[in-house]
Amino acid sequence: MRLYKSLLLIFIATSCYIGEELPTDQQVWEYDDPSDVGLSEAQLISIDSLIKFNGFERITGLMILKDDKMVFENYYDSTNRHTILSLDKTTVTLTIAALGIAIEQRLLDLEDPIHQFLPSYESIFDQSISKRNITIRHLLTHRSGLAWNENLVTFIGNPDHNLNQMFASSDWVSFILNQPLEADPGFRYNFNSATGVILARIIQNVTNQPFDQYLNENIFNELGITTFSMNLDPSGNFDGGRGASMSFLDWAKFGYLMLENGIWNDRRIIDPNFVAEASTVQIPVSGFLNLGYGWRLFGDTFDFLPVDRTDIYYINGDIGQHQFILPSQNMVIQINARNFFGSANQSLNLFIQITSTIQ
Repeated sequence: MRLYKSLLLIFIATSCYIGEELPTDQQVWEYDDPSDVGLSEAQLISIDSLIKFNGFERITGLMILKDDKMVFENYYDSTNRHTILSLDKTTVTLTIAALGIAIEQRLLDLEDPIHQFLPSYESIFDQSISKRNITIRHLLTHRSGLAWNENLVTFIGNPDHNLNQMFASSDWVSFILNQPLEADPGFRYNFNSATGVILARIIQNVTNQPFDQYLNENIFNELGITTFSMNLDPSGNFDGGRGASMSFLDWAKFGYLMLENGIWNDRRIIDPNFVAEASTVQIPVSGFLNLGYGWRLFGDTFDFLPVDRTDIYYINGDIGQHQFILPSQNMVIQINARNFFGSANQSLNLFIQITSTIQ
């Protein structure tokens, strides 16, 4: 039975509770009060009220892990910890984690040209010798040189948006690779969230097993994640860029794995050195954001945060899924929102308010 430590916290419903017996669906973290881990309960209650009474009307779920404890968990709009949610483009962090494992298994290297792992598409590389120079690192740093129109045009209903064109094609890997080179590989940054599709196909080819099976065997089974699924394109390629779905609780387990530098219950799942590389700046984009491998990092614009912005990395989906990792605070903040334009901004603004609760 869940025991609440104070009447004050009953106001927050399912959040901030502690008990000697963990519920059967949550055997990962013990529960604790926010004040016991250096967070302001009064401010969290205020934030919770704002969400409930439409100050953040698009937010559907908020979870805070700190100092290895679950200190806040609440859901809005009839969702719960078992609600299956699309991870949208946050999917790529799962794909990159799998890539790190494959690298540690010596199946490939970041400097390897991608064409050697994609024999079914050799004719595309034969038509453009320069494309044979694209490496895995180029994909990770969005410097493949392939033309891609994603950030400069509106996505919804726009036939000129490359993602919409890709979704309408029969083979997404082929569609991406067939884009013309607008620069030599390695010389020009151009964000392309679809490169996770190519990475998933490469991992599948080098491991000789379906990509979702590889994730299950090497990550999810270790974490007790049971809700995972990933979409396929019409030709059977896994959408490692945007196609994953899992429960809110299971997604938090992955975030906690990253916080722990790839270690779970004293077992090494991902190489800590790869986690460190993926979560540090590889591509300085602007004062607003920088990029690691999939993960984003705050730039100078966020110097106003009450915590060190250089010690935060995060991933955001277009429809409001955000997962923030704060290593110096031993903290994961996870937010989900409704699929609606502007939800991503609400999730980011909510995170900024939550950082103010750190005492």
